[in-house]
This record gives sequence, C-alpha cells and structure tokens, in this order.
Amino acid sequence: MTLPDPVRLRQALAERLEEGSVLKTPGWRKAVEAVPRELFLPTFFKDETGPDGLFH
Repeated sequence: MTLPDPVRLRQALAERLEEGSVLKTPGWRKAVEAVPRELFLPTFFKDETGPDGLFH
C-alpha cells in the first residue's frame, strides 16, 4: 500500500480552504500547509466493518 505524501495533502487542503473562502490571508494558508496533522492522529479511522474500525 502506498501512503499519500503529507506535504501534498496539506497543500491540497489549503487550496480547497482558499477556494472556499475559508482562508482569508496568506499567513493562514502558510499555517495550514506547515502543520503536520498526521502527527496528531497516530491511526487512521476507516468507515468499514472491522473488529475495531481502525486501519493501522
């Protein structure tokens, strides 16, 4: 299984937030792109049937 590049995911998130007029300044976009959210979530939840619902 190939994992997505977290930097590209953060850039894509920033792009979507900017397009939706959520990010109003370049400083906020920079912050969204810089914060490594994957460090705050050690496992990934999948909405699938499974013993614990977690994908490790």
